[in-house]
Amino acid sequence: MAYDERYTSRFGFRLTPLRWAMLAFMVLFLAVAGYRFAFGLGPVTNLNDQWTWGLWKYLVFPAVAIAGCGYGTVFLAHVLHIKRFYPVVRVAMVVSLLGYSIAMVGLLFDITVYYNFWRPFVYWGYTSILFEVLWCMTLYWTIQILEFGHIAFERIDAPLIYKALDKAMPVLICFGIMLPTLHQASLGGLFIATTHLYPAWWSLWIPWFFMISSLMVGPAVVTFSCWALCRIYGKNFSDLMPSLASLCLVGAALMVFYVALKVWDLTARGAWDYVFNGTLQGNMFLLEHVVFLLVPLVMFLIPSIRNSVGGIVTASILTGVGVILNRTNVIFTGMAPAYTQTYFPTWMEWVGFFGLIFGALLVILFFVENFRVLEGVSDVETAEKPATTPATVQG
Repeated sequence: MAYDERYTSRFGFRLTPLRWAMLAFMVLFLAVAGYRFAFGLGPVTNLNDQWTWGLWKYLVFPAVAIAGCGYGTVFLAHVLHIKRFYPVVRVAMVVSLLGYSIAMVGLLFDITVYYNFWRPFVYWGYTSILFEVLWCMTLYWTIQILEFGHIAFERIDAPLIYKALDKAMPVLICFGIMLPTLHQASLGGLFIATTHLYPAWWSLWIPWFFMISSLMVGPAVVTFSCWALCRIYGKNFSDLMPSLASLCLVGAALMVFYVALKVWDLTARGAWDYVFNGTLQGNMFLLEHVVFLLVPLVMFLIPSIRNSVGGIVTASILTGVGVILNRTNVIFTGMAPAYTQTYFPTWMEWVGFFGLIFGALLVILFFVENFRVLEGVSDVETAEKPATTPATVQG
């Protein structure tokens, strides 16, 4: 095993004022979590008989969609063996792992009788979509932990475990690509049976829309994550630009397919009137698809924008916001007209929401500082210095 020269035998974590503030917030988060698990959902949330999916359940859907950056990038790098994607594949895997971690913990928070979480693993409700979602997400999360173990044990001195994980990686990668395609689609399939979802979003093709959008947002998530981490740690982002520009072009191709399928679906169902009727739902549908889908798509397709740092990062942010907005529209905006009761999260729900996000951010910073996540990226200071060669001595 090779070890990075900057690593010592001890783990470290740089504490800044912002990180101290996030850690302080995590103390409040743990207190709210303890109160929720001790006294249930009733005293903690504003959920009611109609709004049974609240803020924590909402967090699961965007987290799983954004976490789709892992299986798509791994497929390109380790199955198709496209070498230009190797420098960014570990960032994709780590971000995906943390996204699914948020989703799994968020689900545990949202389950009323949380201590019965084990029952689906014993009592097989195989006719339920949620049963399939739980099994697939749990298995994939486990595989992601093992895949990260392969990264972690490059540094931790346990050669037998590292060799075992190294041999298992091809199998883990294959199952890790197959499982997300199932539950990404199934999460969309949950909304087929409802009659409450606004017709612009409701479709028999919604499982495909969920799966394709999780794939097309992957390059954008990887790009933004690499850019943010390079900014934080003083790395040279331009080292990754060739990989990310090519990756975003793949994402753009998926976006074109998504747009074509969406246009065909709306036309086949005769649902265009629901898009242009001037209602809140129709306007939100247009905002989602014009500003946060078509605009970044055009940006990705223009080489001068795609190959510039400002252009590719801006387009990536718009794409990521667009997928988050899509899940928000499906769960909240598109369902709201059918309900007579209102719902707005309590302060404790917001603490739980941001606590899960802050916890994931702190973990990824720890991972980057202690393991090889940003591979093949030079320091900015080193990249800016011109290479010098020793003078030839003549005698």
